[in-house]
Amino acid sequence: MAEEEILLKQSYLNIGQSVLLAIGLAIFLIVVRERKELKSWFFAYCALEVGFIFSNVNYLTGIETYSVMSSVFYLLSAILICIAGKKIDLIINKIQRSTSSMEGISASTEEQTASMEEIAATANRLGNIAEKLKEDLSS
Repeated sequence: MAEEEILLKQSYLNIGQSVLLAIGLAIFLIVVRERKELKSWFFAYCALEVGFIFSNVNYLTGIETYSVMSSVFYLLSAILICIAGKKIDLIINKIQRSTSSMEGISASTEEQTASMEEIAATANRLGNIAEKLKEDLSS
């Protein structure tokens, strides 16, 4: 009797965990609609959820096929997490490259501004020299 009671409590616990994972999956789906870069993480979470459900079915039925299926989905989840991590690395590298480009553009703009100031100063000096020359020729 005590063993059946423990199995029943474990079943309720597994059902509760499955419900919590499903709620988390629903929330994750809402977030993924707004943040597309999290899509690959969503697929990993889905595979984890399916693996957990198969694991629970295996626990309740004792059919070994469900254990194998849960292991496959756990493995798929791990692979998808690795892929998501690589995608994040690619995004970070793109951000770093664009930041470097922006710094280069900013430095170039500063150089152009300094050159324009030099040109303006030279033009003013030439204007002053032209005025002096005009006065000298007039006198």
